[in-house]
Amino acid sequence: MKIRMIKEYESGQTILCKGEIFVVRKFSMPLKYDAYQIIAGDHSGMEIPGYYCIELPEEKIYSETEYNELKEELEKTKRELEEEKRNGALRMAIKKEVGFWFDEPSTGSDEKDTEILTKRIVDAVVPFYKQA
Repeated sequence: MKIRMIKEYESGQTILCKGEIFVVRKFSMPLKYDAYQIIAGDHSGMEIPGYYCIELPEEKIYSETEYNELKEELEKTKRELEEEKRNGALRMAIKKEVGFWFDEPSTGSDEKDTEILTKRIVDAVVPFYKQA
């Protein structure tokens, strides 16, 4: 959160001038006065009593429309990556299955053997295709 100084504050040798803006965190101690601690910049760690400053409203980085568009784009990208991952795994499994058959010793040019090999490849590919 950010605060703006509404009056000059002096602590030791440090002076915070009226109008300065700081990034702070709010103390949540019930017994301690309403205070903030600077968390960024040259004065980081310094405590400021609440009556020396006002809280600034949060600035929106994106409009609601831009946020929704970015969110949809992220979801679309996640779906595409998941689909690509699944398809890549299927391609690797098919390649592995087909590779085993071509690593087997050649049975010659007999039409029956070629037909059996083709049927084995189709039988291996169809279950993977159905998964996709």
